[in-house]
Amino acid sequence: MHKLVPGLLVILSVVSVRFAAAQTENPCGTDLVNNRYGLQHPEKTAEREQTLELIRQFASGHTETGAERSTVVIPTVVHIMHKGGAEDLTQAQVEDAIRVLNSDIRRQNADTANTRALFKPYGADFNIEFRLAKLDPSGNCTNGITRTFAPNTYEANDDIKFTSTGGINAWPVNRYFNIWVVGKIKLDQSGVIGYAQFPSWGMSSGYGVVIDNQYFGTVGTAQGKDGRTLTHEVGHCLELYHTFQSGCGDNCSSSGDQVCDTPPVSAATYNCSFTLNTCSNDDSGPSAYNTDVPDMVENYMSYNQNFCQNIFTKGQKLRSDAVLQNTFLGQLITPANQQATGTADGFSAAPCALVPDFRWSRSVICTGDSVKFSDLTANGVPDAWQWDITGSGPVTATGASPTVVFQQPGIYGVTMRAVNASGTYTAAKQAIIRVTGGPGTTDFFDGFDNQPLTGGRWMARNLPYGYGWEEYTVPGNGNRTVYIRNVDNRADFLPYELYSPVYDISGIPNPRVLFKTAYAQKNAYSRDRLRVYFSTDCGNTWLVRFSRMGELLASMPAGTLPAEPAQASNWAQWEASVPSFMAGANSLMVKFLFETGGGNNFYLDDINILEAASVAEYSPVNILAVSPNPTADYVTLDLTPFSEPSLQLSVYDMGGRMILNRTVAGGAPLTLSVHTEGLSAGMYRVSVKGKSAVLSGKIIVTE
Repeated sequence: MHKLVPGLLVILSVVSVRFAAAQTENPCGTDLVNNRYGLQHPEKTAEREQTLELIRQFASGHTETGAERSTVVIPTVVHIMHKGGAEDLTQAQVEDAIRVLNSDIRRQNADTANTRALFKPYGADFNIEFRLAKLDPSGNCTNGITRTFAPNTYEANDDIKFTSTGGINAWPVNRYFNIWVVGKIKLDQSGVIGYAQFPSWGMSSGYGVVIDNQYFGTVGTAQGKDGRTLTHEVGHCLELYHTFQSGCGDNCSSSGDQVCDTPPVSAATYNCSFTLNTCSNDDSGPSAYNTDVPDMVENYMSYNQNFCQNIFTKGQKLRSDAVLQNTFLGQLITPANQQATGTADGFSAAPCALVPDFRWSRSVICTGDSVKFSDLTANGVPDAWQWDITGSGPVTATGASPTVVFQQPGIYGVTMRAVNASGTYTAAKQAIIRVTGGPGTTDFFDGFDNQPLTGGRWMARNLPYGYGWEEYTVPGNGNRTVYIRNVDNRADFLPYELYSPVYDISGIPNPRVLFKTAYAQKNAYSRDRLRVYFSTDCGNTWLVRFSRMGELLASMPAGTLPAEPAQASNWAQWEASVPSFMAGANSLMVKFLFETGGGNNFYLDDINILEAASVAEYSPVNILAVSPNPTADYVTLDLTPFSEPSLQLSVYDMGGRMILNRTVAGGAPLTLSVHTEGLSAGMYRVSVKGKSAVLSGKIIVTE
């Protein structure tokens, strides 16, 4: 382990080695995690001590000459824990990471030439090869890679190894070596980019490596890295310790890293200086050295930052041999297990059934802009791809990562067909891209009565996990709204996005956006958040104009039963002003972003764009009362006061067609009558609009 978080590197380059040794950034979390595991499982301590004693006895009773022995194969599975972003790695990056690991552990890395002459005689080929499994635990075809949608991948710790229902997502550790690749590791220590579990704890279902995707291999998200983080952590999985494990110690076979051809090191130095010599007792015990020698900073089990790690030693190989013979890892390397996992030499399996998936670079664009699609097919690499993009102007494309230009406005769905010798496999996603063109609409009000998601006026970007935006009718009052069934979501801070149509606000002085929400916390710790963004460049850039979280967003009493806005007082009305540099635009878009934080249901309704009002004019408690409702012939509308002298009264059917539009007097509280004879039975939306506010309600007409 040898890379630190960006920014700390600059600091370390200008301070002394003594300060670096005392710093708190620790890129490897292995010691922390294993110490914690021991505290959580005291019943395993005796078992571990017995195993460590067997390892010590084996090492003391054998001499590692470096002579060749048959190479053993360790079947390997890589679990990609992702949220649908760049951390959902390509198969090529996985294969590259395994390539680097095998090159290092077999001492076939090109930079062995950089090992100092003093240490070259001790360099070792471990005669171990890690191979991606070709058969899964059930005997089905696999490429040795699993993909799991994991909301906590950017706050990963040992919880990442468990599913949402509490089951382990590891494959059996006595048959497969498990690697979990995550977005970012979050432990008590900062700067951690990988950690491992020692095999001496026994056959724990969490045995394996957890690693930051940006340090996994040398390509893709790890571009510019040397890939040796995995090498370091695999060393821990073979019971190898840091070269500085417990300081200089007093006997190379029982202190420090307990390996006698790696000179003792006083502390982690994060330095690749070949003049470092932090201990003077290098000849203690049955050491390979009879005098004081420099620190072996190029050892894979040290920390450094300058791409100089290049060696495992014969003593470290001897320790790994002891582990393979005295722990459950011996079960992994048997010929029978190689056959069962498809990793035996010459094994040939039929092409696997593909599990197709893909991602796209943007959801909202202007006419003439492009979107890049990326194949994320699991369980193999397709031989061919066919992309069918349907909407206002159908488009087709081929290849694994096509870039598509959209020339016509509309909402588009995408179907990808992945092909290999075993067949054709399809992944389809509906209404995922909105292409805008020309001036927007001047229909500024949405009460969500005309199925705006189904009809395409609004567009939701939900995730393949939990519950996102959907249309909903509140039981009891017939009010249609959009909502998120958040009561059943986890507190994962997942973003669910809702995009408005494009609005032409060029005719509205000082515009503002009004909207209503209804939300309840489950308890005082609920931290759901709503943000509202504006864009005038087709979603290229977004400006946040409203943010509320937790109790500041709540408008209903907290509780664990599904919350519903049964009465008007359950709703809160909010305002987000349009900044002056966006005013006058003919292409305003509004995005509502809801992040799940462990609360109850969330509802959104009655969105409208109006001219900004003074404080005296604006009242968030204006009420439009409709009675009788349902009705067969007429309804009465009771309104609270408006300051302006005239108002606009409109009635729409559920298809959005205006069936009544007239100007009425404002001023004092007033009552209006609307005759409904001749209207078909059904639901209608009525609105009374002034410059300062808009009131809306529902009319239900019966036969």
